[in-house]
Amino acid sequence: MGPPGAGKGSQSAKVVEHYDLPSISTGQMFRDAYKNNEPMGIEAMKYIKDGNLVSDDITNEIVRLRLSKNDAENSFLLDGYPRTVAQAIALDNLLEEMSRLNQSFGIGIIELNANPFQSKILFPASLMTKLSSTVK
Repeated sequence: MGPPGAGKGSQSAKVVEHYDLPSISTGQMFRDAYKNNEPMGIEAMKYIKDGNLVSDDITNEIVRLRLSKNDAENSFLLDGYPRTVAQAIALDNLLEEMSRLNQSFGIGIIELNANPFQSKILFPASLMTKLSSTVK
């Protein structure tokens, strides 16, 4: 999370390269689907051209389809998702449905600030509890 120009993309690229993770960008998936004349991409582009966020239903579905691919089975980096509470709930349900919440699966958020000394890595309380009970 961070303002434009804070370095989110630069840091994401480093994380993806270092850990050999697939980077899953909802914006890129929408552009690719539109370019390939796919119905979901055409619908998403209507929102984007009007300057709005793509609906949660469309966004959640494109993420679900992408996370079901083999390269995202064990780890991935999400870029631009979730953006709403409804999307966060959908992601939680999706990961549970895919049995990924039962694995050693961690979710971290990199929050970048224009001042690098104010940047931080955030983890949800549930993950911190899991980490503190497994790491001695």
